[in-house]
Amino acid sequence: MNRGMGSGPNRVMGLSTKICALRFTATDAPPLTRYIGYDYCNRVTQVTESGDVSLYTYDPSGKRVSKVEGDTTTLYFFTNYELEIDNNTQQQTQILYY
Repeated sequence: MNRGMGSGPNRVMGLSTKICALRFTATDAPPLTRYIGYDYCNRVTQVTESGDVSLYTYDPSGKRVSKVEGDTTTLYFFTNYELEIDNNTQQQTQILYY
């Protein structure tokens, strides 16, 4: 059985790797618009809220490995260990959770 959409050479088969997105608008004053982008594995890759952008990346197993938020990059090495880097001054802050 051959399943898909369309026919001939333009037939669409399989899964799409297109990035999905949701947009929320709140009615509070001032209005808040939040854009949330997802990758094909349904992981959050981008959050934009009132012009502020946060970007997230993941390793092949699905664990978050980095977050870029404004002038700060956070790297996630282990479950309880993070490294924050100020992109302007290159100052590093180690965070260890117990």
